[in-house]
Amino acid sequence: MLIRAAMTLVPDRIDVRTARLDTGLTMTYYYAEPAAEREGTQQEKRAPIVFIHGTFHAGWCWATFFMPFFASRGYPCYAISLRGTSESQPTHPSEPPPRSVKVDEHVRDGVCFLESVVKQPAVLIGHSFGGLYVMKLMESERVTARACVTLCSVPPSGNGQMIMRFFRNRGIGIVVQITLGILFKRAARDIDTCRSLFFAEDDDLSAIEAYMTRFKADSECSLDVRDLNARLPSLKVCPDTKRALWMERARVPALVIGAVGDQIVDEMGVVETAAYFGVEPVMFDASLPHDVMLSKRWELVARGVHGFLNVH
Repeated sequence: MLIRAAMTLVPDRIDVRTARLDTGLTMTYYYAEPAAEREGTQQEKRAPIVFIHGTFHAGWCWATFFMPFFASRGYPCYAISLRGTSESQPTHPSEPPPRSVKVDEHVRDGVCFLESVVKQPAVLIGHSFGGLYVMKLMESERVTARACVTLCSVPPSGNGQMIMRFFRNRGIGIVVQITLGILFKRAARDIDTCRSLFFAEDDDLSAIEAYMTRFKADSECSLDVRDLNARLPSLKVCPDTKRALWMERARVPALVIGAVGDQIVDEMGVVETAAYFGVEPVMFDASLPHDVMLSKRWELVARGVHGFLNVH
């Protein structure tokens, strides 16, 4: 299986499963059983965690570090692979894999997975575009969450304003690098581009090379950005506070994390996301890059999330 090629991205104690969703998708997902259940010991029952990845990634990106970390602390862990990735395919064999995906398709798949597989309120943790999907899932009003956590999330207004800020503050070079790296998918082919956008300077090159094999496989299908821009979460916020309108109903505990070293999502984007959830942002220093769950200092962020969940 591709996941286990090149290096062990998925530990043996994590199951790779599929779910045939009513939306017409056969979704691959990863499951980590809580340590107490696996070992047959007693431990306080905790809410399940559902991890949602962003562009270039799939559910595997949570399996190496974050899922074992949280499962060892008693959380049932699920990591879904969204429609359009190499692992989740149309259920009907005559239907070809999509070339682009609309955000509402991701939302319908996510709602169906939560209702048919998880079947109880969960902690939703989203990275990058996965954070935006957390916002859209909650906006749908069909999801009841125990808590929402975003990591280096694309903000409610999307990428457009961030790109303009990068241009004003840092010049055309970074804009070209992001455009070539993500839109033209150079980050899946060129290790220097990949490291500069997603990882830290001292992250292990052999690990990055293994991740790139997955980036290439999971970036063949693109998100329909024009459609997304018409449906951004920022279209449903309070005009004065920029807080999500659904928060008046749900009042879900939220944690919004960013990284000063992030080359894709800037600090103002993290501040915007925090305002959307009505909380103060938590910023990690420049040693952490965009891919906080795969970088060598991943545990700093995992412990921060764990501390938040212990309180909420």
